[in-house]
Amino acid sequence: MFGTWLYMYYTRPKKRTTKHNKGKKIMRAGEVYEWLDQGPAVLLAPCTIADPIPMKKATEFSKDPEGFLQNWPREEGWTIKLLVSGDILDVHADTLTYS
Repeated sequence: MFGTWLYMYYTRPKKRTTKHNKGKKIMRAGEVYEWLDQGPAVLLAPCTIADPIPMKKATEFSKDPEGFLQNWPREEGWTIKLLVSGDILDVHADTLTYS
């Protein structure tokens, strides 16, 4: 009995913490968060959101949208479903608060 416990203790996976995630809640699909003032929302899947395109770059974007967006800055976000209205949206992760 003691030998089994000792083996399990020394072979268990080590807990890893990284500085940038320390103290942050890990967001997972299926969890319910508040989105701004729109009420509760279910996280569906992570996504990337491109930064807004200024009017000066609109003609360049309209010529080749896929090529233009490959080098355009992006941020991490989530696809959510609002529970009140049923809308499905892509939103920035920092606009979600845990409820």
